[in-house]
Amino acid sequence: MKPFRLGVALAALTCLTAPALAQSRITDAECVAPANPGGGFDLTCRVAQTGLAPHVDAPVKVTFMPGGIGAVAYNLFNTTRTDDGAAIVAGALSNANPPPVYETYPAPNAYPPAPSGGPKVITYASSLEPWTRGWYEWCDDRYRSFNPQTGTYRGYDGLDHFCVPK
Repeated sequence: MKPFRLGVALAALTCLTAPALAQSRITDAECVAPANPGGGFDLTCRVAQTGLAPHVDAPVKVTFMPGGIGAVAYNLFNTTRTDDGAAIVAGALSNANPPPVYETYPAPNAYPPAPSGGPKVITYASSLEPWTRGWYEWCDDRYRSFNPQTGTYRGYDGLDHFCVPK
């Protein structure tokens, strides 16, 4: 947050001191902070005080006008003090949110590593032959999740297993 405040303060200082350099002397300089003391606008006015010090007769007066997210201060200068050339209103010149940071990750391997130990051999050892009437009845009675179209049931591990009567 501190780099942001410093950036706003420097930007405001640059914008505010350039016209002051073209004039000879500024009298009754005032910086209006549209917030309470101690915030970023206060810091902006303090930086403007320092930057304008060689060009003003007296220190820059800092006035705080909180309310309406700055609308009170801005409204004063848009309606009442429209011709006041010695006053500045502190304002944010950039977005308060920092730009998003996009992290790049290495692309995952498209194929998982080959299993070690060679292929897994599955042997079928049962007294009932698959796809027979007795096999269907045994599997259907044993497993609530038995699917007769595929011959599988859903195990407690969440995977489908081929029904092998024991």
